[in-house]
Amino acid sequence: MREFSSVQIPRVVGVAGTPAEVPLRTSRDTRMVVITARATVTITVAAVTAIRNLGSVFAIFDRLRLNEGGPDTGTGDPRSFAFASEFKRGSAGTSTRLSSTAVGVTNLIERMVIPFEQLQAVLRETRYRVANPGVRWNLIMDVAADPAARLVTIGGATVVVSAISLDVRQYVAGANDALLPVYAPRYRQRELGISGAGTAQEIELDVGRDRLRGLTILQETATTGLVSDIINGFRLIDDEDQYIGEDGTITWSDLAADQEFVSGGNVFAGNNGSIVHLDFAEAGRLSHTLNTPRERNLRCVFDAQPSVAGAGASRIRILSHLLSRENAVGANGRRVVSLDNPIP
Repeated sequence: MREFSSVQIPRVVGVAGTPAEVPLRTSRDTRMVVITARATVTITVAAVTAIRNLGSVFAIFDRLRLNEGGPDTGTGDPRSFAFASEFKRGSAGTSTRLSSTAVGVTNLIERMVIPFEQLQAVLRETRYRVANPGVRWNLIMDVAADPAARLVTIGGATVVVSAISLDVRQYVAGANDALLPVYAPRYRQRELGISGAGTAQEIELDVGRDRLRGLTILQETATTGLVSDIINGFRLIDDEDQYIGEDGTITWSDLAADQEFVSGGNVFAGNNGSIVHLDFAEAGRLSHTLNTPRERNLRCVFDAQPSVAGAGASRIRILSHLLSRENAVGANGRRVVSLDNPIP
């Protein structure tokens, strides 16, 4: 029987320049975590020249981390996590983003899901189980030192971002669920600086022994936020195989628009390819995930150049959605009993 047990975590208030820590439950497998972020934007002088980062409240956070008793098991740009969440939607989502530069007050609200369980999957192949339930497991959202600058080009305006908060729901497995997940989701981010034009600018993906279930690719400048004119073309290859771009570079805008056929979310019309999510576990099928040997150097290849959208470093951020094999899982999905893996 499928369970829908859930826990509402008490609201956490965010402060500029400070990590906002949300303590998660560790006693049961986590199926997914849903985050509602809120903030109030007050413009008192009408001199804002542009809205940055699509006006999304998730842009005011520098980094999202999942920390399990010390090490981070997931880390990356919150905008990438939020966009991957948008890709998973079965229908258009609801949110309030900053859309006007006029004097006034806007209450931003937006939600995203971190899916430890494949949302479309039938089997319980992926969930997050804390190795030691006695340790702290935290979701940490690092609030930017200047949140207003993440949302707008301020110019001579007076812009204040206040009332930052996070509400988190943690969906967990049933109390009597004794099965172990086969894979544990992990997240890892890499960054490629674009200092000049080039048709073969590469960055290796640090996959190791994990399976790759998806990539979220974001393009931005350090001063203007998300842009859509850095990447012209894309390939995903290793030393022996070509996974995307078998006969050469795929046009980036076409690849981005193609994702509308496989996602119910707003994956292109709202951002014009500034962020793209590529799903390798179509319909939740883990057999489609990539498991390339480490020595074959899985890598992204970009035809790219610096953005014309303003001064500042142009860069591409790649969030890898990984699946790590749980060593304590046997063929029947139950814990392997040994001296290394005793029954708790």
